[in-house]
Amino acid sequence: MSNSDVAAMTSLPDCIAYVYRCLRLDDVVRTSAACRCFASVGWQSEDFWEEILCCRWLLPAKCPSEVFGCIFEGGWQQLGRLAWRISSRPGQHLGGRVTAPECPWSWWPQPDERQLDLLRVASNAAQHFLFGLAHGYVPTADGVFIYHGKGGWPMHFRHEVVSRPVFTESGGLRIGGTWTWSLDRVSWHKTSAVTFDGGELNGDFRVIVLFLEACPLVPLICKSALLRERLIRGHTALNRVVSADFQDAVQTMQPPFWFRCGGHVFTVHFHFLPPLHVTCMPHAWAIHPDTSATVPGGSVPEYAELVSDLNKGNFSNLWRFLLESETS
Repeated sequence: MSNSDVAAMTSLPDCIAYVYRCLRLDDVVRTSAACRCFASVGWQSEDFWEEILCCRWLLPAKCPSEVFGCIFEGGWQQLGRLAWRISSRPGQHLGGRVTAPECPWSWWPQPDERQLDLLRVASNAAQHFLFGLAHGYVPTADGVFIYHGKGGWPMHFRHEVVSRPVFTESGGLRIGGTWTWSLDRVSWHKTSAVTFDGGELNGDFRVIVLFLEACPLVPLICKSALLRERLIRGHTALNRVVSADFQDAVQTMQPPFWFRCGGHVFTVHFHFLPPLHVTCMPHAWAIHPDTSATVPGGSVPEYAELVSDLNKGNFSNLWRFLLESETS
């Protein structure tokens, strides 16, 4: 044990606080419910929530932080409790099905009736993407979110807002600002438009654009953030669905209009994790080096599992298409 560790444990309350800082958030919740002593030390402490969140996400030590799309008047404590709520649990019913049948989601706050009507027409994959925008997807370094749908190109979305709204826990999903979309990151279109040079959006791509026009979701996380360690184990179940959606899309996906130097790079957003950049090479998938810049100090199981699944799957059609596009 280091000298700093010993210094942190000079009294019983300090000792408990030190143990708290070593736990993930879902462990903190469980211990708080089981132990009044634990709960009295940290659960109501703004300083504790600031430390546990900033330490694990490497965030600037101020709240509300500009990393987040909303203003959290309840401070770090409100933000931490929201992060804990976003996990796999019985979700919001949309007509005859839940938002994500294979992994129930819990929208927080819950959509209002108008928003529910718009969500009901979206496929599960499209709903997952919209859910992710509002519940912990982290944008790329330039503030972009990417959707990979079946039978199309990766679509790029970015959000702009002049005045961040205050986060509220009722009254429907948090909305504000405007969204734009692009197929190549050069020409950007308002969500009021569903046409582009040479074509018109259809399927999930059209549904997502029209939803963001009618209900411009405020992304929970609006700027790139670094990760030091996982905050909540429960997000793993949500991220498995994200991985499955990407694998389904890859089998019918067209190569992206926007190519990055060093290979054909696709971006996958996970809940409360920096975006994963994966490269499709002639004979294998691999994690692009840009990913390591946002995940200091170790690997992330979701990243490794997705790449392993991609290399096990039959995605030779995409490899062949990419190779043909390079030689033509």
